[in-house]
Amino acid sequence: MNKAIQYFSIISPLFLFSLQSNASDEWRFETQLTSYSMSKLVPIKSLADDSWAGKYQATDNIFTTSRADIAIGWGHWLIGLSNRFDYFGHFSEDTGRYFYLDKNKIAPPDKQALDIYLGVEHAVSHGAFVQYDNRWNNINYALRLNYWHSENVLSGSVDGHINTNTGQDFTGQLNFDYNYDEDTLFDRLTPNNVQGSGYSLDIDIAWTINQHLALSLRMKDVAHRIDWDQVYHTKAALDRTQDKSASAPSLSGIEDNQNYKQSYKQQTYLQIGYELEVGRVFGGTDYINSEHHYYLGFERTLFSDTIEANIAFYPDSKSIKLGLAHQSIGINLGLNKISLSDTNSLMLEVYFKY
Repeated sequence: MNKAIQYFSIISPLFLFSLQSNASDEWRFETQLTSYSMSKLVPIKSLADDSWAGKYQATDNIFTTSRADIAIGWGHWLIGLSNRFDYFGHFSEDTGRYFYLDKNKIAPPDKQALDIYLGVEHAVSHGAFVQYDNRWNNINYALRLNYWHSENVLSGSVDGHINTNTGQDFTGQLNFDYNYDEDTLFDRLTPNNVQGSGYSLDIDIAWTINQHLALSLRMKDVAHRIDWDQVYHTKAALDRTQDKSASAPSLSGIEDNQNYKQSYKQQTYLQIGYELEVGRVFGGTDYINSEHHYYLGFERTLFSDTIEANIAFYPDSKSIKLGLAHQSIGINLGLNKISLSDTNSLMLEVYFKY
């Protein structure tokens, strides 16, 4: 099941708004899958299959963040299990273009100076959570504490500069400093699995300002922290001059007894809506991977107010998101192209409550 969730979270992108609190004094069951991915560099599917095929666009970040939850609740409390897959990447424009050319076996332009930077935070985690929700005056709120057991880590950076030259790969200087469970850069053996554990906090607030105006705020990964025991660590300096014989890469080796603390930046989802006679207009921002994704939308109830239908538009990615929600089941799907093999953004939320 974990592998299926991980693969689905890579080729999908996600996220939306969490389930509303249900404080009834009866047992209830809830499950949801949320995924949010963005890759302007190349289509998401081509990153998932490592082909890097498709149209290239200049950008400086990519991300995928996904969760799958199953939980039971009573009153104000909800307890459950969760799986998550996360990959957050920042890079210089030169780095993204160089990787694209290399993956597609296209020679880079000769005698070109490139500024190289790549920073990555990635882990696969599973664990348990407990959530408390309640209402104070006209504010609904929910606090969720997550415990995570993690594996498949990659955390660190590569930076420096290189110059492309005729007759050789490059000259320049690069610095590597990263922690991992599998060394994909230098293809070295890592015989033992690494393990990490930690926690994060999620906070949801829904404020009904008046009969027309409402505001919601969701904060994920507040104070996120994963402590890794005996994680593999590589520190390398590569200095390549015009004289190839003078190139002497210096590697620190594998340190499998290093303890390492990994953390994710907080994700923030803010929305404000205004109720009209014909429906609700809303707008907001999804702040992920240090970048805002603004949107505008409209929501209307259908079939004697039993189903809510909504549509939203994200100008930066040119994505359209559509959704249908019922009291017990709902789905939201957003993408910037009809074909899943060509899309650069994918937002998905599916939930079921009983």
